Amino acid sequence: MQKCSQLYAKLPCTEVWSLEIITSTLHQIDFYRASGALNSDEDALVLLDKLNLLLDHLELQAEYSVKLLYGQDPATGTVPYKMFVNEIIMCDNMQLIQIGNKYLTGLNHSVINFITTMDESFNAYTKKTMENLAQKSTLISGVNEKERLVFFNSLRAKVKAAKKLISA
Repeated sequence: MQKCSQLYAKLPCTEVWSLEIITSTLHQIDFYRASGALNSDEDALVLLDKLNLLLDHLELQAEYSVKLLYGQDPATGTVPYKMFVNEIIMCDNMQLIQIGNKYLTGLNHSVINFITTMDESFNAYTKKTMENLAQKSTLISGVNEKERLVFFNSLRAKVKAAKKLISA
């Protein structure tokens, strides 16, 4: 997992998020808690605390507009990171990866799997769609501190509500 994080931190990235981005994660934690796949409610609370730490890390990256390893000083970050928020879309974890002049699109398939294509016309369409989506979204990395704070506080409120349900 650490190797994946190190590789991810080296890749320039543009991401489009919505408030619903963590809903699936929260549902999964609740399902595993309710089904007994977790040993205790405390395990679910630990996972929610870890989710909050992830949100803190993502917010730091957005604030400084750079990719970071966990715990890395933002002043040492050099890899560009752009984060947009779109209030309308439902995120689907689609990925468009540029490798030189070529593109690769990864689409979520069967919940945890991805199917990829290097089909040029499909990737050109996906690139155009992503550019259009970014234009209709709010940039919160490096700018728009108020919108960034509102967005991340809203995500944290969802985590807090999930913790409250478990603790009740």
